Amino acid sequence: MSVEIASLGQAGFRLNLDGTVIYLDPYLSDRVERLEGPKLKRLRPAPYRGEQVTDASWVLISHIHADHCDIDTLLPLSTVSPTCRFLGPRDVTAYLAR
Repeated sequence: MSVEIASLGQAGFRLNLDGTVIYLDPYLSDRVERLEGPKLKRLRPAPYRGEQVTDASWVLISHIHADHCDIDTLLPLSTVSPTCRFLGPRDVTAYLAR
């Protein structure tokens, strides 16, 4: 089995496991800075935007914080990768369902 791991910044990762692509806590926007102000600016720019992700098989979300459950990333990703599945704790899945 081949495994590729790439950092997305902000504790997010992209894993490719023989063609199954898993995103862990993808934060690909500047939503937190827009909500909270410049004191919470990203440490480095996002490598790409959510709407540019076309290869997602799964998105795993660990918790509901805005930089782990980033709606500005997840909504576009859900339309660009329509077969992608999302998985997270109950509060995350309830939030995403709304």
